[in-house]
Amino acid sequence: MPDALPLSAALPVPVARLREIRDEQIRIFYQNIPAQLVSLLVGVLLALALWGITAPTVLGSWCAALAVVAVLRALSFWSYRRSAVDRYEARWRTYAVLGAAGSGLVWGVGGAVLYPAGSFEYQLLVLFVLVWLGAGAVTSLSVYLPAFFAYFPFSMLPITGSLLTQADRIHVVLGIIAIIYVVALSFYARGLNRSLVETLKLRFENVDLVAELARKSDEAERANVGKSKFLAAASHDLRQPLHALGLFTSVLSDQATEPKTRAIVDKIDESVRALLDMFDVLLDVSRLDAGVLRPMLREFHLGNLCARLAGDFGPEADARGLQFTCDVGDVVVRSDPALLEQILRNLVANAVRYTVRGTVRVDCVNRDSEIEIRVTDTGVGIPADQQRAIFEEFHQLGNPERDRSKGLGMGLAIVDRVAKLLDHAVRVDSAPGKGSCFAVTVPRGETAAIMAEGVVSTIVPGDLTGLLVVVIDDDGGARTAMASLLEHWGCKVVGVGSQAEALAALRSSDVAPNAIVADYRLRNGRDGAEAIAAVRNEFGDDIPALIVTGDIAVDRLREIKASGHQVVHKPVPPVTLRAFLANARARTVV
Repeated sequence: MPDALPLSAALPVPVARLREIRDEQIRIFYQNIPAQLVSLLVGVLLALALWGITAPTVLGSWCAALAVVAVLRALSFWSYRRSAVDRYEARWRTYAVLGAAGSGLVWGVGGAVLYPAGSFEYQLLVLFVLVWLGAGAVTSLSVYLPAFFAYFPFSMLPITGSLLTQADRIHVVLGIIAIIYVVALSFYARGLNRSLVETLKLRFENVDLVAELARKSDEAERANVGKSKFLAAASHDLRQPLHALGLFTSVLSDQATEPKTRAIVDKIDESVRALLDMFDVLLDVSRLDAGVLRPMLREFHLGNLCARLAGDFGPEADARGLQFTCDVGDVVVRSDPALLEQILRNLVANAVRYTVRGTVRVDCVNRDSEIEIRVTDTGVGIPADQQRAIFEEFHQLGNPERDRSKGLGMGLAIVDRVAKLLDHAVRVDSAPGKGSCFAVTVPRGETAAIMAEGVVSTIVPGDLTGLLVVVIDDDGGARTAMASLLEHWGCKVVGVGSQAEALAALRSSDVAPNAIVADYRLRNGRDGAEAIAAVRNEFGDDIPALIVTGDIAVDRLREIKASGHQVVHKPVPPVTLRAFLANARARTVV
């Protein structure tokens, strides 16, 4: 049985798509069959109306034929509904056409045998029923044109012939009108079918587009996850030797007295610090991605933050011949002091870095319930088409050679993420050669709401002689470097590579350690938090402990945060390590 799929020749459709459309047409066709079976009820009512006009045997035979066709079509409907696997076989199309043809033939024969020769009003009744059923067939059968043309012409042609063979003019006119009706409705049905096919084609195309979009999104997500995993792995593996290098450099720095040697050590230390700064940028991004940073909002004086910026960036600006000013007045804002400072530090660092001559200024503008903090420079400026891209990771202007002195291109990406975390708006106003103005809008704070800040005690590192420290690190180089530095400070060191070795070494000496320094990632899937717990369980719950890690992976950062221990990221600054040990010494009961 041929299938008609009238599609525009200007829009070629693949064969596979044509099959999908045809199968969907068949599905809709069978979905409409219950409504088509209403014709059985119409047939019974017509027979009752003609009772006494047409012979009972004729009426009974015709009603029986109509019922048989209705039952067969109902059976095909239920069979189709139950066959979830083979709904797209050709036999369903054949059944659809045969069922429609059978119904059309029964009604067509009815138009001839039920046609009462001497009663014009009953003739009009039969004609009206057939015309009404034909109009209904347009909506229910035009979804599949072969079925429509198997029904409609056959249902109308017999009564049309009966009308045209009458001698009087009115019957002939009715016959001609019936022919016109058949032709017009056929064209209308083709138009509806064409619209349906185009609609189905667009629907399937949209489904494909959504699937393609989902696929592309999954690919992008996998690529992003892959990038994050690569950065995490690379950061961890590179931090290990850098951590050891920093510790060895600290030991060497204390022992280098000859000027030339001291100068070399200082250069090594400068390079280590530069690498540390780069890793800290990656760590900041990973912390943001991991969601381990939580804003601690409170009121505070913006002037204190401004003073720190002036103290840190003023000398660098002076060395570059720039005029640096930071004047925000006596303003109170509500934000997270540390995170807001991180935003402003990145903005000021960029301003100083990309300004060759002129000024860098930090000020603020009152805007009702908000304060707009501005960082303005007379630097190179930013083209309009780049003012969104500069907030993307690793995006830099004018640094194709990736000059390390110009940063990594992560500063503004961190600004964007931290600002979103704080719900602070960031805008940029810039033009090439005319400088830039980056502005951060923060809520105004109430002076009365400022809580007294606790005084942070600064512990001056004292004598660490005799302090017993357990160093648990499966990396031999890092463990040796840590032990060398601690021994140089006068500590006693138990350097081991695992939890089991730590317990064994401490049990043999039968002395409780004064502090624990453990790498987070250990061998055989164990971690530093477990090792600390094991040592504390045997030698005292109050032993100060420090976790050292080079991980920046999102999941790992969440795990480390959940451990509840003090955490320092590799490479560990010696001053941070010594401050931890000084606190441990202060807690030691002599």
